[in-house]
Amino acid sequence: MISIDGVHLERDLGLHLLAESEETIIPQVRQDSIEIPGRHGEIVFDSYLESRRLFPTILIPSQATLTDVQDILRRVSSLLLNEYGQPKDVKVIYDYEPDKFYLCRMNGYLSPDRIARTGKFLIPLYANDPMAFSLKKSDEITWGSDMPINSDIYWGSGVTNFTITSNQTVILINSGSVAIKLSFLLEGKGNNVWIAANGKSFSLKNFSNAKFDVRGEDYSVFKNGVYDMQAYSGEFIELMPGPNKVRITGSSMNLKFSESHHYKYV
Repeated sequence: MISIDGVHLERDLGLHLLAESEETIIPQVRQDSIEIPGRHGEIVFDSYLESRRLFPTILIPSQATLTDVQDILRRVSSLLLNEYGQPKDVKVIYDYEPDKFYLCRMNGYLSPDRIARTGKFLIPLYANDPMAFSLKKSDEITWGSDMPINSDIYWGSGVTNFTITSNQTVILINSGSVAIKLSFLLEGKGNNVWIAANGKSFSLKNFSNAKFDVRGEDYSVFKNGVYDMQAYSGEFIELMPGPNKVRITGSSMNLKFSESHHYKYV
């Protein structure tokens, strides 16, 4: 079964997930390519995944009356739409993979089969980011957290806070199966501060009593709570699956460095 934004469709609403439900394993591939006259095939530049289709088919139990069916459909609709009646992003979690979620949005319509004393309907959900996300962020994975025992988490995940006073290499774990952009908080002072990993680097120049919030997935930088891309010079770093060596260099440094990510999975 599945839950949508924390509402379990079986335990909370008494519904059932049918075997005919669709969950795309690998979404449609979008390929950038060009055909060259006089040459076989195509030259492929890049390939990307389209949105992931998650089309659960839901059965309303046989003891339900038509009034019950309508009430359940209203409750499901309220999960999928915001207060303005617009489709909203919802977290979808499957029972067989409770440590991951998809961020989905309905695109289509709900059209139930109102059979006597029962009902069936399909929910057309699309994960526009086709990757699955870890249920917990990296800095929330501790011995006391409620991550399922069979989660795909590397030993050393959860070590995300560091104090930097001299040139130092820190190890950041990406427990996912795909690369993610480094997002982090950096607070304190330093001169000519550089951060580098996996062939990419950037500088935050000279600063004192400053707090940087770098959000790699959004390609955005905030300094002391204010959007400020001028404070950032260089590339956005990627964390590859597994351990990553992140080098932090500079002078006169007294920094607190912390990172926080949802790991991502194909």
